[in-house]
Amino acid sequence: MRRRDIFLAGSALGCLSAGSPLLALDTSSPPQPSDILTLIRSMAGRGWQAVFAAHGIDLSALDAEGLARPQPGIDRSQPGFEDFCSAGNRLIEPGDPGRSLLYHALASPNVCPADLPEAAYPSLAELDQVENAIYAAAPLSHRELARLVPIVFAYQYRPGTRTPHARHADMVFSRTAIGRIGSEPDLYEPRSRSFSPRAPLSSDVRVLPARLGVFLARKGSGVRATREGICAEGPEDYVPVRKLFDGDACLPGRRLSLRFSHWHVNDKLAKGVAQRLQLAEAFDLTRSPFHEVSTNADGPVEIGTVGSSCLVRSKAAPMVVPAVQDGRYVLAEVGPAAWVPLINRRYTSRRLYDHFWPMVGEGLVAGIRDRLGLQSPVPGTYPDPRNGPEFVNIRHRSDSDVAGTPIADMRDQPADRQDFLNEVAAGDYKAVLFKDGCAMGAVTAVVDGLDQPVLPAFSVVTAPDFFPYADQLTLQRWIASKDHGTRYFRVGGPDPLCFGDLPPSPEIRNPLTPLSENPAFDPATTTMVALVSAPPRGAPSLPALELPQTGFLPDSATNVFAPGWDVTYGARDGARHYTTSGLGSPFPEDVKLCAAANAMWPAVSPDASRTFAVQDEKPTAIPMMDGELGLHPRHPEARGAPSRGWDGEYGPFLTADGAHVDYADIERSDYVANLIDGQWDFHRLAGIDNRELSRRMDAYARALDEAQLGDIAFTRQMLISAKVVDDWSRDARGPTNGMTGSGYRFLVGRIGGPLEARDNDEVGRRIAPVDGPLMLLLVDDRQVRVLEPVSPGLDAMDLYS
Repeated sequence: MRRRDIFLAGSALGCLSAGSPLLALDTSSPPQPSDILTLIRSMAGRGWQAVFAAHGIDLSALDAEGLARPQPGIDRSQPGFEDFCSAGNRLIEPGDPGRSLLYHALASPNVCPADLPEAAYPSLAELDQVENAIYAAAPLSHRELARLVPIVFAYQYRPGTRTPHARHADMVFSRTAIGRIGSEPDLYEPRSRSFSPRAPLSSDVRVLPARLGVFLARKGSGVRATREGICAEGPEDYVPVRKLFDGDACLPGRRLSLRFSHWHVNDKLAKGVAQRLQLAEAFDLTRSPFHEVSTNADGPVEIGTVGSSCLVRSKAAPMVVPAVQDGRYVLAEVGPAAWVPLINRRYTSRRLYDHFWPMVGEGLVAGIRDRLGLQSPVPGTYPDPRNGPEFVNIRHRSDSDVAGTPIADMRDQPADRQDFLNEVAAGDYKAVLFKDGCAMGAVTAVVDGLDQPVLPAFSVVTAPDFFPYADQLTLQRWIASKDHGTRYFRVGGPDPLCFGDLPPSPEIRNPLTPLSENPAFDPATTTMVALVSAPPRGAPSLPALELPQTGFLPDSATNVFAPGWDVTYGARDGARHYTTSGLGSPFPEDVKLCAAANAMWPAVSPDASRTFAVQDEKPTAIPMMDGELGLHPRHPEARGAPSRGWDGEYGPFLTADGAHVDYADIERSDYVANLIDGQWDFHRLAGIDNRELSRRMDAYARALDEAQLGDIAFTRQMLISAKVVDDWSRDARGPTNGMTGSGYRFLVGRIGGPLEARDNDEVGRRIAPVDGPLMLLLVDDRQVRVLEPVSPGLDAMDLYS
C-alpha cells in the first residue's frame, strides 16, 4: 500500500472510531496536500523538534502514516498543552483542528517554548497550509456536500477558556469580523499567533485586521456562547465543517478557485446631517468626508489574501482629521442648548437625535438616575435608535472655511471656564467637524468550481481597543461567577457583542452586486454576531496559562448600549439593526463619554471616572493606577517628571494642603484635540489583560467591603490614588500590616460636589474640598487592611508614602 493510501485509510479509521461530529465517513476523500511533510520538516529544523519530542514524536522522521497514527505519548502536562483536547491523539485529525496535535502546537498562543526565537514560529501562511491539510483529509460525500452552505467566517484558534464551550482549545468562528483602525500598518506577531497593537511611538497604534475564510457550514451542528450559560446548542447557527481553498485537493472531483471581495461604507457625517446637524454651507453629501465607500478597487478599507484566507484591514492613516471637501472645512452651525441640556448636550458634546420626545425622556431618566444613584438598564435594552452619530465634537471653532486655517481650540479658549460653558451652551458659532476611519460592510467570495453562492460575513472596522489583550466575554463570565456581579458597574458592563441578536444594517451592499437595492444580509437573521464552535470533544481540560493574544471576533467587541463603542443600533421601518453610523463623531467623543462612565465597556474602555471626579454619578469600576491616568506636575509623586495618562489628561491627586482634590474638568477635556496633538498613550494600558482587569476589580471590591464603604457601583467615596505594589516586603506599610506578595494601595475619600468645586489657576483643572476622613486600603491576594482614617490636612500627604 502506498504512503498516501495508508494515510487516508488511517484518517478514515480515525474519524469512524472517534465518532467525529464533523463529517460522515466516505471513501471519496481528497488527497492530502503534497507539501505538508515539507512544512513539518521545516518546523523541525527551526526548533520544533524538541517540542514534539516531549510527546514521543520525531518530526524529522515523520511520514504520512505517522500523521494519521495515534500517538500514545502525548503529554498534556507540557506548557501550553494542558488544554489540548482530551479526545485528540493524532498529529492530524481529519476535519478537526481542535483534535490535531500538530495544529494545536503551531497555532495555540500558549505554546511558546522559551528557547524558540520569533522567526521559528509559523507564519499565517503556514498555519493556513496546515488548516487546509486538516480539513482536506476529512471524507466528504456528494450527498453531504449538497447539504452544506458556503459562508465567509472570521475565525481564530483559541485557548480553552476563550472558546464557547470553555472545555479545551478549539477553533472559534463568527459571521462577524471586528477590525480596528490605526495610524501604523498592521504587524503579525508569530509568537502570539495574532496581530500586535504596539507601534514604535506610544502615541500611535497599529491597525488590527480581521482574518476570514470560506467554509462549508452545517446548520445546528455546534454550540454558541450565551449570556445564560457557558454555551448552548445553536439550532439556528451555522458551524463550519470544511474549509475551502484553491486547487483540486479541497473537494473530491472539483478544482476550486477563490476570489474575495468586499464593500464598506463610512457615512457617519452624512447621517449626522440627516439628524439635525446643520452645516454652515452646502456640500455634496454623497462624497467624502460624508459618504465614503471602500471596494476592491479603492478606499480606506482593503483586503489582502494569506493563502486561502483573507485579511480585512483599515489602511494606516491619521485616525482623526478635520473634515474637508474641495479645500473647505466642513463647518457646523452650533445652536443653543435645549431647556433640558441632556437633550442636545452632554459634557459640551453636541447630542443628536431622531425623535425629540424619546430623547427628552431619555435625558430626564438619565438625569434622575444620576441624581438618585440608580443603576442604568442592563446592556442590550434599546432606547431610541441611533440612526446618526449621537455625539459630535463642537469644541473647535473657525470663522473661515479655508482648509488649513488655524482652528480655535476650546480646551483653553476662552480662558474663563464660565465663559467657555456659556459659549458652548449659547451656540451661535461655527465648529469644525472631523472624520474618522470607522466603517461597516460585507466580505464575500466567488468560488469557481462550487455551485452555490457564498453567504457574506458582516465586517466592522471600528475604534482602537485600549485593552487589546482583554475581551468582553471573559470578563462577563468572571463577573457572572461572582455573587455580587451586578454591583460593579453603574452603567454599561462587560456584555459582549456575541450576545446580540440583530441583523446588520440593510444599507450594506453585497460586494458582488453593489448597485442592487437588495441588502447584503437577510434582515430576519438573528445569528450574525454569534460566537460558535463545534461541540466539545472529550473531558474538560486543565486551563493553560493564557498568554497575550489579540482578537477580532465579536466576543472582543461591545454590545450595543446608547450608543456603544464598536457598533450601535439603528432602525428602519421599526426594525432594528447593527450600524456604525450611530457612533460618536469622531470616535474619541465616545471614548471620552464611555471612559467617564466607569469604563462603560470594560474590555476596551479604560475607567476615567476618577480623572474627572464624577464618582457621585458613576463611581470607579476598574481602578486605573495613578501612572496610567497621568501624573500632573503638582502630583505628590511626580518628582519633577510629570507624565500624561493614556488619554492625554492628568489624573486626580491631593493638593499640597492635603485638604483638596485636583482633577480634570470633564466639560473642558477634549479627547479629539488630545489625539490629534499626539497626547494619547496606547502603550500605557496595552499590557493589561483579562486576569489583571479582574484582579483589580476584585481587590477594590474587597477593599470597599472591608471598609464598609459600599459596593463599587454605589460607593460615595472617590478613588483618589491607586498604585500597584509589586512586593509588599519592600513597601513601608506592608510588613507591619501582615501584607505579603503583591497587591494594591487604594486611597479613598469623599469630596465636595460640583457646586463646591472651584476653578484651578490652570485652565482645564478643578479643585474640590475633601469632605470627611481619608482612608488608605491595603490589599493582597488574601486580605485587606484598612488603616486608621486621617483627617484632611498636611498629615494626609503621608498617605502617599
